[in-house]
Amino acid sequence: NLSIIYRVHTHTMCTHHKQNLTSYTATAEAILFSKSSAERYYNYIIHHKHSTGGEREREREAMQSYMYEAARKGDVVFLKQLSNTISGKEELVSVTHTKNNVTHIAAKLGHAAFVGEALSICPCLVSQKNSRGDTPLHVAARAGHMDVVKKLLSIPLSLKSSLREMEERVFLPFCKMKNESNNTALHEALRNKHEEVARFLWDLDHDLAGFVNCAGESPLYLAAESKCTEVLKEIVKFLNQSGLVQLLFDAATKGPDGQNPLHAAVLNRSYECVECLLGLGERSKLINKPDNGGKTALHIATTVKETKIIRELLQKDPSSAYMQDMEGRTPIFEAAISGNKSVLQEILRYCPDTIELRDMRGQNVLHLAVMSRSLQVEDFLSIPEIKELVNEPDHDGNTPLHLATMDKNYKMVTKLTAIKGVDLGATNNEGLTVLDICQGDKQLSYSQNCINHHLQRQSAPHGRHPGSWERQPKV
Repeated sequence: NLSIIYRVHTHTMCTHHKQNLTSYTATAEAILFSKSSAERYYNYIIHHKHSTGGEREREREAMQSYMYEAARKGDVVFLKQLSNTISGKEELVSVTHTKNNVTHIAAKLGHAAFVGEALSICPCLVSQKNSRGDTPLHVAARAGHMDVVKKLLSIPLSLKSSLREMEERVFLPFCKMKNESNNTALHEALRNKHEEVARFLWDLDHDLAGFVNCAGESPLYLAAESKCTEVLKEIVKFLNQSGLVQLLFDAATKGPDGQNPLHAAVLNRSYECVECLLGLGERSKLINKPDNGGKTALHIATTVKETKIIRELLQKDPSSAYMQDMEGRTPIFEAAISGNKSVLQEILRYCPDTIELRDMRGQNVLHLAVMSRSLQVEDFLSIPEIKELVNEPDHDGNTPLHLATMDKNYKMVTKLTAIKGVDLGATNNEGLTVLDICQGDKQLSYSQNCINHHLQRQSAPHGRHPGSWERQPKV
């Protein structure tokens, strides 16, 4: 019987530590122990019986196995008994090798009662950080344990005031504390899609809107990325009503790599988030803000082929269809590369003259569609405006047919040569026709032979380049 064992060991220990007699006796007999709690407390007694004062001093920071297991199991019974011992508080502030205290461990596993009991004994645990800079609140928010989050933030004000950092003489609210990645608990909740926890933390402190982590992510960006729509709506509402100075407003709409929350919402195909973010007003100008690659939200929308979002963006601001990325490509070029006819038609519906645009190499929509080798290019060729581009050269003088021939794409060559008005004799800057290019190699591949026969059947001519005739192999 473990309770009898406790009485025996308590009596034995009094000969060595008389001053602890009252404490140990009260601890052993105060309540009815569960088996696991009793075993942990027995290990605690044995450990302290055989430890010298110097050893205990050195071990104050190193968490013992019985303490670790109690935190993992959420053993409140053990915790209450430990609080009655002389060294109880010292045990509570012990940490693992990664600097986790008992509330870090219990918070991760959702043991709210254990966390509450530990904090009632030792309130300072709430602000302690582990090796990653996480407080127990970070851990609880990351795991999505709402009851633990509430317990951590329900410490009476009188206790909170005792936790002020004496060096700074400033008390930083727990929900504003950052870890090594500059994440607050709100960042952690949003990143892990725990919207209920995130909403609770946001309601506590709206200043968190301007907190940007080391990755350049604001809470609004993470809300968009994680599709936490309700939190996103609340932050947008706050930004519209707060009258923040532009610097803080810009911080609240930051994202990584120059992105903004609208990029994230589009990338995650969240129409509801997109619609809400477009309501931020003129101050944000999110719709035409490019990322570090020069891509706007409309560029992203055409890449992910979200027609409904594309329509919403174009209705909000048609000028976004003319924004160029770092390679000089507008959103319609992304549509061409992705090979989606409906997306391309949607852009042409609102901005028909975008078909005339060129990138930095002078290439048009059809050039890029051909080079993408998309299976949907055939669908593009049914659009009259696309057909009109068939003879347009790029800066090197190459038409789309030149590029298809260089790419040895027989199927594409046959489709392009079928377009009425295609110029088979067009020459590039080197004076080469498509037939010259096809026959340029001394030994033709199977695809080149197929293209060669097809072009000759179409009566494709050679160019006027002086050496072009000499290079042609006999067919």
